[in-house]
Amino acid sequence: MSVYRMASLVRVVDRPALEEFLRSEPPESRPRPEQMACAGRVGRVTRVVRNSDGRPRHALAGLPGLWPADWLRPL
Repeated sequence: MSVYRMASLVRVVDRPALEEFLRSEPPESRPRPEQMACAGRVGRVTRVVRNSDGRPRHALAGLPGLWPADWLRPL
């Protein structure tokens, strides 16, 4: 699983891909409604943390919540 470095520019996957994560992820790991609204948007990584299952999550400038690498694509 990729971990994007601090200050990297990334694009959130498109809405159909986020909808697939909404169906396939466990409830605690699903995209929230405010994150669904960010499909396709670009953000800069401001922080990387690991959640309780050890997966990296990325904070993106100007976008809500923490984002798993699977929901992001490099620019």
